[in-house]
Amino acid sequence: MNEEKKKINVTISGRSFPLKVSADEVQQIQNIVAEINRKVLEFQNTYKSKDLRECLSMVLLTYAVDLNKFKSGQVSDDGLTSPELTRLDELLDQYMQTS
Repeated sequence: MNEEKKKINVTISGRSFPLKVSADEVQQIQNIVAEINRKVLEFQNTYKSKDLRECLSMVLLTYAVDLNKFKSGQVSDDGLTSPELTRLDELLDQYMQTS
């Protein structure tokens, strides 16, 4: 069951990143990217003295804390399913390995 991967480009905070994803993940990833960009903008508006890298780091930390809480059972599913969190974790790992 080798699913064909589709090449897409996503833009996070003005930087473009190429990804290879299955066709059924495209919309999910676009939604995640939109949420990340919203959170970065929210941090930039809240903490005007912080630069982009600091805001991205705070967004990453927010997701990491939420993922850790979810994995440890400290919080219930609030709309994100375990596969979505796992995929987000994989995408973050993939990005960290290529940068």
